[in-house]
Amino acid sequence: MSPFRPRRIDLDKTAALRGHRLWLEWRRKLPGWRLYVVNHARGRCIVKHKALTVPSWAWRKSTGFVTCYLAHEISHAVSGSLKHDKRFYDAFKLVCPLRHQHFELRYKPRNAARNGIGREPL
Repeated sequence: MSPFRPRRIDLDKTAALRGHRLWLEWRRKLPGWRLYVVNHARGRCIVKHKALTVPSWAWRKSTGFVTCYLAHEISHAVSGSLKHDKRFYDAFKLVCPLRHQHFELRYKPRNAARNGIGREPL
């Protein structure tokens, strides 16, 4: 049986994201996990298949936004939580560089603020 592959993979962006510093650092702590950039509405952490996806539209935003999105999905895998709870945000604060954490406020503003994610540093 071949490994899981999501549909509509953007091969060029996937190759680029697999070279991202954050992924290179954390993939060692996530043996067997794979990363894809996909033409979907949102990213996902698919625990059953050890796969993380980041949507291709995120690349139209800033590099910091892509870093935060990648950190968000890695944090689901690291924490073992698919919810946006304290366990997830504890992992997120560890995974995501501080200067990019504020992007999380755009996605889950109340949960992020409640768990110590602040505004963009000056």
